[in-house]
Amino acid sequence: GLELGADDYVTKPFSPRELVARVKGLVRRSSVAAPAVRRSGRIELDEAGRRVRGDGERVGLTTTEFDLLAHLLSRPGQVFTREQLLSAG
Repeated sequence: GLELGADDYVTKPFSPRELVARVKGLVRRSSVAAPAVRRSGRIELDEAGRRVRGDGERVGLTTTEFDLLAHLLSRPGQVFTREQLLSAG
């Protein structure tokens, strides 16, 4: 599993305390500070507040629309297939 890209694994039987400790370690190591507000052209995306503004005006988006926009803005210039976008959510 590690050779295929897994970060860690636990074997059965396992202690719930060990599992929690491993998850906390992964979260701690993978925490990367994201910008408070991401901007692209006239779009402002606030991921923490899940708010979007276009030309300074609030834009109402569904959860799926917001997640899709956040994914696209996090990788500017990259082209995605439909399947890649569906699996990203």
